[in-house]
Amino acid sequence: MGITLNDIPAGQTFEQFCDLIRSNLISDDSSAAPPTNRDIRCLFDLYDLDRDGVLSPRESKAANKDLIQKINDLRCALIVVDFQNDFVAGSLAIKHGPARQDPIEALEPLNHLLRRHAHFRRIIYTLDWHPSNHISFYEHCRNSDRTLSKEDKIRKLKPFDTVKFDNPNFKQTLYPTHCVQGSWGAELCPDLIRAESAKYVQKGSQVFVDAYSGFVDNQGEYRSELEPILREEKIEALFICGLALDICVSATARDAAKLKFLTAVILDCSKGLTHEQINEKCEELRALNVAMIDSTVVEEFLDSHKMPWRWVCQLAGIPFESASAALNRSTQNGIHELNHNSTANGHASKPERTSMHNGEAHIAKGIREANEVQDSNFVASRDDGSISHKQADNGITV
Repeated sequence: MGITLNDIPAGQTFEQFCDLIRSNLISDDSSAAPPTNRDIRCLFDLYDLDRDGVLSPRESKAANKDLIQKINDLRCALIVVDFQNDFVAGSLAIKHGPARQDPIEALEPLNHLLRRHAHFRRIIYTLDWHPSNHISFYEHCRNSDRTLSKEDKIRKLKPFDTVKFDNPNFKQTLYPTHCVQGSWGAELCPDLIRAESAKYVQKGSQVFVDAYSGFVDNQGEYRSELEPILREEKIEALFICGLALDICVSATARDAAKLKFLTAVILDCSKGLTHEQINEKCEELRALNVAMIDSTVVEEFLDSHKMPWRWVCQLAGIPFESASAALNRSTQNGIHELNHNSTANGHASKPERTSMHNGEAHIAKGIREANEVQDSNFVASRDDGSISHKQADNGITV
């Protein structure tokens, strides 16, 4: 990777610490506003244990071990999701969806990153890899080995309808036949660079269950080899992109975040079907601390270790839930306690700045404790396969 981050020097004041963090560590994250001084205060207070506003040699050493060394040692992977012929120009071409987003436009920034494959610990391509009679194929929804619900049996079905199967028992969106194992449509787009020593992960190869995520199928039953590959190589940070942004890319990013990887979606290297669902899925991912970035942020990370503020918070062990909000709550609690004590003494007084600062000084401890009780166990999220339904200009219902 690029340059190594220098240690935080001893004697740093909070103002100097803010300047250092902003100039050397934080990259742009389109999914969040830049950190405020109050946000960075929460990070500073993790290490300023004596609360004197200056990092002593001992405190700066702890900050360097706990944060800077972690960043310098961070191993990252680039995951390219389903950039296959059928999604680019075949039976399920993304460009024919309502959003009219052409995957070809994502190739230039994506290939630029792939040319830097040596800077990533690992490049991984996922591939939809369906049997010819897959449960998601509209053409096979009435096969004798599966049973539609009574309501759907009598419906005149079309591609992109969501149906209920009684056997197997779940909902499924129907698609045109796509990415059949060994077919042209299942091959990677010929204009996409194949990185040396890349890994390839197939998904959706079970007849009776779909798989949007690169980690696990939609029913949470069959796990791919993606997580074992990442764990074996001690990879902690994932840059994810590809097709379709609002379906397989978002599902892969969701599961990566739930597995506690530092996760970012590269927007200019991804394309989706519908604007409505793209916005919806991006909001869901933001709630899981997934950063929404463009490829220039990946370049910054590879060159200088700059990263989204969300990632810094995760590495430091403070929840991204706006640190400013945590500070405001702590301050309000301090004011409430001060007013309560004043009232108990028979008079009311204005809260003093020193009391408010004491409240601020305990934020780091409180948010660390809150972070510790978060559930760290991964439970695979189930997808019913539904996507937004809207009539496209070309007659395709999506």
